[in-house]
Amino acid sequence: MGELILAVDDNVLLLQALRLRLEMTGYQVLTAPDGRAALDLLKTTTPNLIVADIMMPNLDGWDLYLRVRNDPRLTHVPFIFLTARADAASIQKGKALGADDFITKPFDPHELVASIQGRLRRAAQLDRLALASQDTSDVFAISDLLLDLSAHRLSRGATEIPLTPIEFKLLAYLARNAGRVCATYEIAGALYPYDAQLCTPDETLRAHIKNLRQKIESDSANPRYIVTVRGVGYRLDTKA
Repeated sequence: MGELILAVDDNVLLLQALRLRLEMTGYQVLTAPDGRAALDLLKTTTPNLIVADIMMPNLDGWDLYLRVRNDPRLTHVPFIFLTARADAASIQKGKALGADDFITKPFDPHELVASIQGRLRRAAQLDRLALASQDTSDVFAISDLLLDLSAHRLSRGATEIPLTPIEFKLLAYLARNAGRVCATYEIAGALYPYDAQLCTPDETLRAHIKNLRQKIESDSANPRYIVTVRGVGYRLDTKA
């Protein structure tokens, strides 16, 4: 059986057509006529993706999205807005909230299916990366540095090197994948797994790399631990 999609819309005919299209594509489909009914379904079901209208009675799409993102069990589920509101303000709001996509009515069914397939592939990729980054060891030796994950501590000899939470998470990810080139999108996805706006390489990631280098490298302008592989990403050399 295919992935489970929750479709939410108060237009009964559209909802039926959407269900038929998705089932023909190979997905399992649950439907709800409004946000409140969707929340009732979500109490006992965790779909692989949600596609929802914005303007609905009882609980609109905006509120449904916020409820989903605030639920730890559902926060990773891709969410696509499907709406007749094509004005710039609505699109801007959806993007600001971190929605995975924003498709306006009337829409090409092929476009919607392509968006769903892309978001599901991305979600599966992040899950694989998260599993790949898991390691049974809690302590990593990085040349003269010692990274202790259980103690949340980085030290050089008897001296502890203070790191911010995001710097520690970044170094831990690189340490678990030491010697391998980690793509920038991959690292960003590990640092911000539930934020669609930050799951792409940007200045924020480069700033964290720069700050981390300044703390662990003797010469941050010529790093020997965190090596840049131009056009690809970064590699952690533990025996530098």
